[in-house]
Amino acid sequence: MSNILISTPSLGDVKTHYAFSLTQALKKDFKERNIISSCNFTSYSTICFARNTLCKMFLESDAEWLLFIDSDIGFTYENICQIYDKAVKGNVEVLSGCYYSYDEGNKRSFSVFSILEKDLEKDLNVAEWFGLGFCIISRSVLNKISLHTKTGEQFWFAESYSEENGYVGEDVFFLNLLKKNDIKIYIDPSIELGHSKNVIF
Repeated sequence: MSNILISTPSLGDVKTHYAFSLTQALKKDFKERNIISSCNFTSYSTICFARNTLCKMFLESDAEWLLFIDSDIGFTYENICQIYDKAVKGNVEVLSGCYYSYDEGNKRSFSVFSILEKDLEKDLNVAEWFGLGFCIISRSVLNKISLHTKTGEQFWFAESYSEENGYVGEDVFFLNLLKKNDIKIYIDPSIELGHSKNVIF
């Protein structure tokens, strides 16, 4: 049964290792498990708008799980199977894989802002924050937490700025929304991914 809809937001650029990872994963899935229903790509001027559009496209599909894979992530088909199986078997609604950013000195920075790498357990870890570069989300979550604009349009991601909190990106906004709805988020360090981003926000 095809249960995963892969969704990739983009500002117009796609890294070579992402494209290679995706083609190899789709080829293996066709031969082996057939758990990927389709792939959606969006390219807009903001990642925020792209993610909201992908969520709407997902809810119009018959897939049960949305898997965000950013266009600068390197992954394997095994990573996709891992995150899907861990979410289903662990009854987890939001789960992230593990990836890093690198500074100019090639020192890596962990993607989870609330957990130090040394404190991670080998399997599922409850987290406060993480990037959405490789994150699986159940359909029930999006139905539960959606917000609406004054014109009635659904959204899950937004950006804001205040003197108190500074800039709040779309990923932090989304994770705050989950927190307000008492939805736990998890990370699994055994799902380790490639990442070509060199900028740490």
